Amino acid sequence: MYIDKLIETPSQQVRGKRINANRIAAAKRSFVTRRVELADATRIDLDAIPKAGDICLARLVRKGHHQRLELPNGRRARMHPGDEIIVAFGNRYATDQFHARVPERMGPCQLVAAGGIAAESLDRHASTRKPTDIETIGTLCREDGSPINLAEYAMPVDIGRSDRKESFVIAVFGSGMNAGKTTSVCEIVRALDRTNLSTAAVKLTGTGAGGDLWQYQDCGAQAVLDFTDVGHASTMDLNTAELESITDRLIGAVDGKVDCIVVEIADGLLQRETQMMLRSDKFRDRIDSLVLATPDPLSALGGREFLDRLGFKVAAFTGRISASPLFVEELRAVSSIPVLTSQDLETRDRSPIILLQGSTDQPPLEDVGVA
Repeated sequence: MYIDKLIETPSQQVRGKRINANRIAAAKRSFVTRRVELADATRIDLDAIPKAGDICLARLVRKGHHQRLELPNGRRARMHPGDEIIVAFGNRYATDQFHARVPERMGPCQLVAAGGIAAESLDRHASTRKPTDIETIGTLCREDGSPINLAEYAMPVDIGRSDRKESFVIAVFGSGMNAGKTTSVCEIVRALDRTNLSTAAVKLTGTGAGGDLWQYQDCGAQAVLDFTDVGHASTMDLNTAELESITDRLIGAVDGKVDCIVVEIADGLLQRETQMMLRSDKFRDRIDSLVLATPDPLSALGGREFLDRLGFKVAAFTGRISASPLFVEELRAVSSIPVLTSQDLETRDRSPIILLQGSTDQPPLEDVGVA
């Protein structure tokens, strides 16, 4: 048990109370807090109003869907009731898991992402177990009582470089969640690498966790970044200006340092933040080529039509549809847009050419006739 100093003179009184450094060191630290200097945390505010990105100390109450906590180094640590963990408040939008928002006050809430997101769970997918219950103890603060927030530890980016555009940028969207976006990013990186093109892989939106970044790294990307590197625990409920800033800063950080930047946009085309980015002229100007990951032919055709209305041209289809040769055959029968399967990206010499052809004009969808 750690004893925190409670008594201070009136001249020293600021928000919160002192917290023992050993108590912070003993807590399991989550992935999303990896850029935070925990040595800055000398106080804890038990009555703070939670805000997105604030770092808090919490206690595990009951294990549910998330049995382990992802640490900064990627190890997934087992958790036990009573364990203290260091997490960040954030929102979550995951059609196959949780819909959750930053709670209104300290106390009972849930761990809604293994990367370390504390939130109030509002709803969940029918196949998802009840969320892991935690109790937030307080927001970690500096000596002056100001709350510690991820935004203050954002990766420094040369603002003068953020508007330059030297690397070729390939954006990978999905018709919906679990369409195969992350796998597609990795396969694209490998395909480009085989042609001696250097790459960076960047996740622009989503919920803080390391899984996708580790995959990017494993497939050979020279640099990997995501929105947590610029101070966001998640991107749910951000406005257009904030999403544009994330895009500018992350792409700007690697632009000109590699030949190609492959960016992943989380969730599906109809998700709020995804639509906001697609309707942003600044985002459009950043993108050279768009690839759509999809699980089936109808999703591919619907996704292409949706993107076409917004002025985007699909360079290629890919994703989970690769798993079904019959689906691939159906799609190729009704669309002239290339379908790049996992095998194509692994073996076809023309795959990089297709990916790098950019947003050129495309013919309309072919009519599907009945013999």
